[in-house]
Amino acid sequence: MNDIPDIPQRSRLFRVELLGRNTGQVECLTSYVARLAASHFTTPSGLLHRVLEWLDVGTPERIGEWRRHTTHLRLRASINAHSSSKRWISVLETETNIPRLGESTVSSWTHLFPNRHLIRHAQAWCPHCLSEDPVPYERLSWNLEPVKVCAKHRCRLVQKCPSCSSPVPTIHARSVSGHCPHCEATLAESTAGEPVPVDGFDFWAAQAVEQLIETSMKRPGDLPQTRAPIGPVLIQCMKVAGLSDAAELAGALNVSRISAWYWLNNKAVPDLEHTLRVAYVFGLSLMDVLRAEISPTAAIQTDCCVALRPLRASPKRFDEPAVLESIKTLRDESSGGPISLEEVGRKVGFEVRTLRQHFPSLCREISSEYRRKCRENVAQRRRDVGNQLKEALLACALDTEHATISRRHISKRLSKPGILRSPANRNTLRQLQMELPLWLEFRSSKFSRFPKPN
Repeated sequence: MNDIPDIPQRSRLFRVELLGRNTGQVECLTSYVARLAASHFTTPSGLLHRVLEWLDVGTPERIGEWRRHTTHLRLRASINAHSSSKRWISVLETETNIPRLGESTVSSWTHLFPNRHLIRHAQAWCPHCLSEDPVPYERLSWNLEPVKVCAKHRCRLVQKCPSCSSPVPTIHARSVSGHCPHCEATLAESTAGEPVPVDGFDFWAAQAVEQLIETSMKRPGDLPQTRAPIGPVLIQCMKVAGLSDAAELAGALNVSRISAWYWLNNKAVPDLEHTLRVAYVFGLSLMDVLRAEISPTAAIQTDCCVALRPLRASPKRFDEPAVLESIKTLRDESSGGPISLEEVGRKVGFEVRTLRQHFPSLCREISSEYRRKCRENVAQRRRDVGNQLKEALLACALDTEHATISRRHISKRLSKPGILRSPANRNTLRQLQMELPLWLEFRSSKFSRFPKPN
């Protein structure tokens, strides 16, 4: 009896393994949820509302029903960090029997940095990495705002879909890893970003973040429990670099003087990007800054006046006649009809609120014309969808293979299967189904006037 091996506990969900464990290329939790949903032939919203939410509230007998309102689990970018990830990790680890899913989030070291400017709300990806992956997935480092380049391929990350040119949300109700949820295009086909220099800040920051993620998985004890004050680190660096006050420190770090003063006096804590900037400018490692353990032999740079971001541009002079002439030219040369006020402001180089202050009546006229154009486009799209639904419904009615007409039969004859996801389009389909007997009767009476060919 002792030779019988222990049978592992069965899981309700498939054991989908986390990709890139123990490396800086580990998968983020949002990508894992999308792959887990795809393995169950559903979408992330279906997995959440039909399975995970019932398990979270303790009623597994209702799995399969649609729970409209969620309590703790929500599809948002914050599940890759902060407190939102804890509930997700608890439920997924219990139902998949996959341990240590917390490695797919940054929750183990977010206590070292403020929450601001940490997590992206839209995806950024490297097309080379996605094309080389046997199973495309999104890296955890790509979801952090300071990471702007791929440390492996030394190119900038792409942030817009190659097909529809729209930002790709980090997690969407219909997210599929490696694809755009709006147009279902493959993100690996994106044009690669421009190459970056190896000795630049962006490349160094990407490597430092990946090293931090790898350390949190392999050696979590090396991470400090609390962050040391930043003031003593900056004071020691200023002495070696020959900086006298907060103004010179602000010039070296390319930040405002009030920010440098707050850091020097421990009144504020720099976020992840500014912490990386301090470490890069003074030639330190990220761990040295977090622990405030700078040895006397540390290679602190003395020539530290490095411009890491462009300085704020001086206010532009507003020349009313020239701006008015530019707006008139834009409206006359617009081939696609009226343009929006935001596009006008972007092309003339001024904010919309500035244009409204100087030309209130003209801005109202431009906005009203653009709204009229948008309403006409919406009406035209509805007419096109109605005609397409009518043709598909007639084709299904004349097809003798189906005794009854279902939405699935109609969706197969549409150019985009997602058309029937819209409630307005479903209402149009119901109205067309009510009118279907009249169309068939009219069609039969119209063709019965002509004799059948011999």
